[in-house]
Amino acid sequence: MSCSDVAPQDGAAGSGPDDVVVTAEALGSWTSLYKAAADARTLSLTTKYAIFAYGDPDEDACQTDAARVDVVLTNLGTRLDTPPLPGGDCGTSVTGAVGDDNGVFIADYQSDSIYKLVAVPNLKWGWQKIASTTGSAYGSRMVTSSTHLYWHDSDGLQRVANSGGAVTTLAARGNMPLGFEGSYLYAQKSGDPNQGSWPLTLQRLPLSGQTPTTLHVSYTYGFSSGFNFDASFFYFIDRDGSLPGTHRLIRLTKSGSTLTVLREMASTDAYPLDFTLNSTHYYWTQDEFEDGYRLYRQKISDGSISSIGCTAECGAVVVSSSNVYVIGLDTDDRIRLYRSAL
Repeated sequence: MSCSDVAPQDGAAGSGPDDVVVTAEALGSWTSLYKAAADARTLSLTTKYAIFAYGDPDEDACQTDAARVDVVLTNLGTRLDTPPLPGGDCGTSVTGAVGDDNGVFIADYQSDSIYKLVAVPNLKWGWQKIASTTGSAYGSRMVTSSTHLYWHDSDGLQRVANSGGAVTTLAARGNMPLGFEGSYLYAQKSGDPNQGSWPLTLQRLPLSGQTPTTLHVSYTYGFSSGFNFDASFFYFIDRDGSLPGTHRLIRLTKSGSTLTVLREMASTDAYPLDFTLNSTHYYWTQDEFEDGYRLYRQKISDGSISSIGCTAECGAVVVSSSNVYVIGLDTDDRIRLYRSAL
């Protein structure tokens, strides 16, 4: 399959995994915008950038090679001409990334460093080290604001100015940043590690130093999968670790007072992968095992659900006002970035 238009794939009409009536829908052709090289890992997908890394993700393995990171413009599929990360004496192990309107940032576990993508003379792009972490830089979830970058490491939840500088610890180890809005950072806090780190809590952290506010408690896999928010609500996937169990797509008021289940599915029938939204629809991808992978969307105004054919093994999904983008593992086991017009 070449990096070109591929035929549209209709969704399946009838009942979904949770017996909700689903209408089949085809958006149009899926266009393959970018084909990653072999052994790629998807680090981040936003409507601005898709970021992929290569090499052994084992945080304990010493690697002597510099790590390649592909930074791709999501809407065009164009890869920026970036050099390998410099790394340290033990090479690199890229564990996290984020790319949005505030910049592109990478966490390197081996060198305990945070890098920012910057324009440099003659080379188009380069990696600037903006922070040294005192703890190992996990960075599996990184969040930006217009002024700061947030990540977590073995010492806690950290903050540094987007341009670099002193690192500030905002919360203890076990806190993972999820999103930023106004003067608040939203984070997932783990429980007692001796009890399997349960429960997990969704917290609002004031940046001016007040006590964090607990908004919701989860005994499943937490809030990081598909975490989104708009002016009024948080959205996330609540996966059930028991078999049989029930996975849920959750909407929670910003105050944490009202939780709404947008959709639920038996864990034996489907596994939700990612969730996103625009002003008119919710979108999510799920693995339906023997029935393959599907992309769904639900109209916010009336709750109606349609199934959209998913190209290959689709996982990560983001949506703009005019396009939907997915990351899929194709039949040749290569990761691709796809786009379809809405």
